[in-house]
Amino acid sequence: MITNRYDGTVIGSSSLETSVANAEIIPTNARIINFELLNDQVCTISINDQTPVYIRANQGVTLAVVNSCKIIQAGITFNWIGING
Repeated sequence: MITNRYDGTVIGSSSLETSVANAEIIPTNARIINFELLNDQVCTISINDQTPVYIRANQGVTLAVVNSCKIIQAGITFNWIGING
């Protein structure tokens, strides 16, 4: 659950999204606090341009601060939410 205690704007997916291989999910120049990503299929993600990590189907991730998030594979359905801070 997202709690907005940072006076930022809650942003995220407006509907279910489908990944494009290696495409940035986070808007340009955004810093997302309380970032949550939910993936529907097995995938590999790169957070803040670090080494990609394996994520099981429906595992998702919750991270304190994210500047960049990329799903390595194409065709993965997902949604995300966070506070633009």
